[in-house]
Amino acid sequence: MYAGTIGHGVYRSTDEGASWTQLIKGFPANTGDDLLFLGPTESIQSFCKAGKVMVANTGEHGLYRLNPDNSWTPMNKGLDTFKDDYSDAVIFNAVMALQCAGSNMYLLASDYTGIGKLYILDKSTLSWNQIAVEVCAFTANENNVFIADKKRGLFRSNDNGNSWVEINNGYSYKVERKDYDEDTDEDYTYMETVIPEPKNLFCSGTFVYVESERYTNFVSADNGNNWAKSSFDTGTQLFDDGSMLLEIPSGVILSYDHGLTWKSIDIDGDDFETDNYRNFSKFGLTKNYLIGFSHGQPIGVWRFALTNLIEFKPE
Repeated sequence: MYAGTIGHGVYRSTDEGASWTQLIKGFPANTGDDLLFLGPTESIQSFCKAGKVMVANTGEHGLYRLNPDNSWTPMNKGLDTFKDDYSDAVIFNAVMALQCAGSNMYLLASDYTGIGKLYILDKSTLSWNQIAVEVCAFTANENNVFIADKKRGLFRSNDNGNSWVEINNGYSYKVERKDYDEDTDEDYTYMETVIPEPKNLFCSGTFVYVESERYTNFVSADNGNNWAKSSFDTGTQLFDDGSMLLEIPSGVILSYDHGLTWKSIDIDGDDFETDNYRNFSKFGLTKNYLIGFSHGQPIGVWRFALTNLIEFKPE
């Protein structure tokens, strides 16, 4: 398990969060004239691991790969850059999403427009190859990659981006429209089928979830062939093993079957007050523990045993 920090590099735990080791070698130090650094080293935003390739996303300063000697090396070949007007620094396009699926690693990067390019990592050359453009969100499972286009809806590729097929069956809603008929000189109304503007995509096995405009969410149980409206909460966090975590007013619930059933996790105890659970910015999941990373009070890393899980039924 890995934890990213602001100004202190990366920490790794090999005992489910009981102890941590700092991995900082290879990140450039702040020389004092680079205002983009927030501390003595990079600000770590996310991680991804495909096979033996472990990558840390540092945002504007690009991606770094973890070496066998626990040092870090830049890994940005193939990615677009631009020059900052204020500092003249070369900045990498913002990483909107970084995800591993099966043996592949995917990256969505944008120049702050919210629309980006999707890349796949060539592990033989450790370079990034572009596979799609005009992408606002993506997700992937072991056999498929899914992308969202703001104007055209949803698309899927089963050959790592070499070809794409539209998958908007059921991904729509009805809108009442008004128009004027010149022949009858009367106004009339009709129902129009509209493809929602997708905002985000999530994957859990063959289940694919879409967060769209107007707070309307959709789910597909068959890799995007068919879609239906869903009560899926956009605050849900998905883990690599397909399990799902959702924060609710009373605490945290966990699902191991794509959201069909849920278990409540006891995060109350002598060292932590349940009322503070929303300070967690991210969660990690191991075989025996839920790991909470808190950015507020209390600050730090908290570990909760996955014992005595209680069945939870949404009202």
